[in-house]
Parts: sequence; structure tokens; C-alpha cells
Amino acid sequence: MDLKKLTENNYFISDEDEPGPRATKDVYGENAPFINFIRKIYWPSIIVIYFLGSSIMEAWSYSWLIFVLAGPIYSFIMEWGESNSEDSEDEEP
Repeated sequence: MDLKKLTENNYFISDEDEPGPRATKDVYGENAPFINFIRKIYWPSIIVIYFLGSSIMEAWSYSWLIFVLAGPIYSFIMEWGESNSEDSEDEEP
């Protein structure tokens, strides 16, 4: 990344240490809307699944393992979004 590219783009880091819309677009490219959608719904959905699954199946003793699985899955999705944006940049002339 050269200095000219940094000066042309506006980057904003919010109070929650999440990248602003332009920084997200720069990192994830075309996948930025999908990544923003996942960031908003992923962890709340995991918590809802945890409570519903634990209540319905009465599996409180081992249902917490969903969080052990959800972390790596979330990381994989974020890495996938970033790597796909790099592939699309390589294809551009």
C-alpha cells in the first residue's frame, strides 16, 4: 500500500474499534456488504441458538460448545471474505 492510496482514501475507526465503511470496503472489496451483514447478525444469532437449543434440548452442560465452534467459523468467514477480495483485485487490469 503506497502513500498516495492512503491519502486518497478516508479511513475511520469508530469507538468500538471496528473499521468504518470505507476501511471495510478497502479490506473486503466487493464482499464488504456481506461482511457488514455477518458482523451484525452472527454473534446475536449464535446466542439465540445457544439459548433456544439449550432450553429445548435441556443440554446446558455441553451446549456451550457452540461458542467454541462459532469462533473459528467466524474467523474463517472473515478470512474468506478478505481472500476473495484479493483474488478480485488480481483480476483487474
